[in-house]
Amino acid sequence: MATSAWDLCVLGAGPAGYAATMRAHDLGMPVAQTALLWAVVAATSTVLAVPLSAHSDRVGRVPLLTIGWVLHAALFVVLGWTSDVALMWPAAVLLGVYMAATEGSERALIADLVPQQRLGTAYGWYYLAKGLLLLPASAVFGWLWVTSGATAAFMLAASFVALATLALVVWVLPAVRHLTGASEKAKDLFIGGSSMGGLISLRLAEQYPDKIAGGVHSQSGAFLKSAGGAGFAETVQPDALK
Repeated sequence: MATSAWDLCVLGAGPAGYAATMRAHDLGMPVAQTALLWAVVAATSTVLAVPLSAHSDRVGRVPLLTIGWVLHAALFVVLGWTSDVALMWPAAVLLGVYMAATEGSERALIADLVPQQRLGTAYGWYYLAKGLLLLPASAVFGWLWVTSGATAAFMLAASFVALATLALVVWVLPAVRHLTGASEKAKDLFIGGSSMGGLISLRLAEQYPDKIAGGVHSQSGAFLKSAGGAGFAETVQPDALK
């Protein structure tokens, strides 16, 4: 079944699930079934979004993203080469798994890497870059589909996903490990000072209870300790701090 340029505009305007529905339509699946196919992608993603995002809290963002992106690339290879429309149904389920595993983890990774006071700016740049790259990526994908066929378009897309996965492992993973190691060391750290430095120490201990064990103001004897993420203040004698 022929795919029009207008169809390809729709194809390039959304996530990978749209590509699966357009590929299914291209292979001869009726329109009513392609709508149901997209519903399978969306339902799978919705059901698994919370458990898989929570799993990233336990195993880490990068491992789950790596698995998700590898799955994404593999599915695009299958979508490019298959001529069996029946394969679209398991592919739709797996695409939903990929979306659930990566969408929450990507945003959580930004929060892991960026200081809290700059988080809004970081998310702004993230969505700006994503939006700016979507249009040329969609245009190239659609042009390649029309001129060289669906296989060439999906192979190119799979190649870019593979390169992104490689960059994630080579560049991002070491940064995450560095920050995680520094955070673990800081959890046993007490900071302190006198006068303004002591006040700043107390403030930092209050603001980052998961990263700093406590703060001490040596002149007043004020001592703020983090306990299980909840800070509590007490006053000790200055001599006890020596």
